[in-house]
Amino acid sequence: MTEINPRILPRSLKSWVLVAGRSSRSKQTRALERSLPTRYKMHAANIEPLPNHPIHSLLSNPNDLTTGWGLLYVTIASLDLTGKSFIWISERGGRREAFAIPTQWVEASVGQSRIEAWKVRPPGHGEPLTIPASEMVFMAYPSPSDPKGSVSPLAAAAGAIDADTSIETSQVSAFRNGIFPQHLIIAGTLPGHENQPPLTKQQRKQLIDPIRKMYQGAHRSGEPIILDALVKDIKPLGNRPNEMDWLDSGTMIKEKILLSFGVNAIVAGQVENVNRASSVAAESHFCSNLNPKLELLSQAFTEWLAPMFAAPGERLVVWVDRCVARDDELRIKKWEIAARHSLITERKRFASC
Repeated sequence: MTEINPRILPRSLKSWVLVAGRSSRSKQTRALERSLPTRYKMHAANIEPLPNHPIHSLLSNPNDLTTGWGLLYVTIASLDLTGKSFIWISERGGRREAFAIPTQWVEASVGQSRIEAWKVRPPGHGEPLTIPASEMVFMAYPSPSDPKGSVSPLAAAAGAIDADTSIETSQVSAFRNGIFPQHLIIAGTLPGHENQPPLTKQQRKQLIDPIRKMYQGAHRSGEPIILDALVKDIKPLGNRPNEMDWLDSGTMIKEKILLSFGVNAIVAGQVENVNRASSVAAESHFCSNLNPKLELLSQAFTEWLAPMFAAPGERLVVWVDRCVARDDELRIKKWEIAARHSLITERKRFASC
């Protein structure tokens, strides 16, 4: 997968369009076209990459509490769990810092036709803080039914997640409350009695409590039970936890949850029945799910973060490189075909591998 690498582009779209019709292209321009997003390729001749811009420093070292990876992780996790994500850009001691704001801290937005500020109430604060929109990077999965609302994969998978939780609860309860001996030794009648007298509620409790105390739990599985008095018979005890189709239903629910988040079992760590072809397909599917999120990050950074750093009359564009699945075998074949037709030198071919 590609490295997460924000790019910063100055100048206005108007100036890009004015020079887009140039027929001559330098080697640097052609190289830049290959790395640009599709919507910017035609403007490559008038684009100036800024690899050492202050935004790079901010995103790689956002604050003293977390790293750049942590900020990106929390941002994506917040989007998938709540449908929204907030990054507060504050300035302290002449240095800008970026903080991921938990969604539950944000109470409301201020403004009717546009967002002017956010009301944020951290735990322990009586009154909410008002943060200007110019200091907040906001991104969300928009809701089709509410212009100011959002939707999340977690909410879409709520039914399956609740069912999975119920299955786990029933499994835990079955093992905690179950009795797992393999045989039951049945007591006979008392001397002088033809039939065993019916037991009272207290007598049954006096029998059940010691048995539970001595034999309950999976770690005592297989131990025999001797009830009391004479032994009349020994029979297998079939009181085992009911499966309730846990295996099949659990697999079905797992697939529903993974599909709701747009991932697959292989990416999540499953190694059973996995081969090279399925791994490449799984990584390609993962990139197809990740790229829309990266596009959302790029547009949100361009809309909210870039203006904080742009000079007067300058437009900065921030984007994150697309995720591309790595297929080593296909990559080697491409280089072999290029070498066979003398499109590259053998030295460059081996250097690329």
